[in-house]
Amino acid sequence: MRVAPRFARRLGNLVPELKGMRRASAEAVIVGLIIQGTLVISGVLLARQLGPQQRGYAALLVLWPIVISKLGELGLPNAVAYFVARDPGLFRHTLGLAISLAKAQVPLLVLCHAAVLTAFLLGKPPSVIGAAVTTIVLVPALMATDYGLAILQGQQRFRALNVLRLVNPAVLVPGLLLLGAAHRTSLVAVMIVIVVAFCASGAASLIAALAFHSTERSQLDPVSTRVLLRFGVHGFLGSTYLIETFRIDQLAIGLFLSPTALGLYVVGIAFTNLPAFISQSLAYIAYPGVAAESNRPQRRRIIWQFFWLSAAASAATVLVLEGSIAVLIPLFFGPQFSTSVGIARIALVGGLLLSARRILAETLRGAGLPVASTLAEATLLATLLPALLIGGHYWGAEGVAGAVAIAGAGSLLVLILFEAHAMKITEDATVRRGTS
Repeated sequence: MRVAPRFARRLGNLVPELKGMRRASAEAVIVGLIIQGTLVISGVLLARQLGPQQRGYAALLVLWPIVISKLGELGLPNAVAYFVARDPGLFRHTLGLAISLAKAQVPLLVLCHAAVLTAFLLGKPPSVIGAAVTTIVLVPALMATDYGLAILQGQQRFRALNVLRLVNPAVLVPGLLLLGAAHRTSLVAVMIVIVVAFCASGAASLIAALAFHSTERSQLDPVSTRVLLRFGVHGFLGSTYLIETFRIDQLAIGLFLSPTALGLYVVGIAFTNLPAFISQSLAYIAYPGVAAESNRPQRRRIIWQFFWLSAAASAATVLVLEGSIAVLIPLFFGPQFSTSVGIARIALVGGLLLSARRILAETLRGAGLPVASTLAEATLLATLLPALLIGGHYWGAEGVAGAVAIAGAGSLLVLILFEAHAMKITEDATVRRGTS
């Protein structure tokens, strides 16, 4: 029982002590490790219960609502988190703006999801059609989770945020185990469990976020709907994280290769999510912490401390996995997924690069520079699409994994150059003010 707190304190010592960020960062990383562990367990259960082809269909049915919800949100959850962190006294005002916008978003996006499913399901087996019907509630559930966690992030209620991140796996894993015990492992039954897990997460996150009552007085002028939208749109492309959220790599395989190839690919990347969870966990803490810091030199120190902490932890994880992945995949998923080992080795490198780019993008957004992540994602997209065409055509799923790694490297490079340029402009402006 004492191991986790001791580990949390040691890991937290690497992070700047600012508004409790040390402990919160350590707890967030531990939660990320737990989530990765549950993902491996749920991934094993899904692969063994469904097989490669049905596993591929399940991945696509979850992917559509994720893509639609992220596109339709226009980056607003991140904007809400930023303005709530900047001035907690304006929480109720900012929340009211977000609710009014969400009321318009949800019905429209549900209709879009229904239209996409209708087109996708043409000619599909009855089992796939039945499973797809259960996912129609996923868009509002996903949006509730995104807005709820973003509000908690802005409020800097990190412990509640970390606990609520565990709701989905806490429902999903037991549900899949029950299905296996009852020998009811059809695609429809599995999708019902997945949908219930997402709905539970959305409801819990939103309830916790809305229960907050700020006692702080407002220090700034209230933000307008126009300003909230502009901040969200400026960072929209960057906040969506095209590969992690939209799974363009999975879409490409599912649409242009085969469901079986997608099932093998999904298993191949099952262990590569860990670097992403480390950077995402630290970003939950770093983003509002940087946003709340008004001292520019200190803000920059926080940005790079979080970056190097995330990079070091992710690199160590990748090295361990590269040495053990050839044993882990056949052991957990079975010999029919041995082909996934080569995919995993390449995807681990891509995961490391993508995780480094994520923590830097989030901290720069917290510094009031949402356009940085948008430029990085635009670079990623411009690099990824031709790389996917070439890699997928000549090397199949392994080529797709290589394309992701190349795109991640280009995106990270753009962010590093942007940060250096932005800091130089800030320093020059400070010098000019000092000499005038």
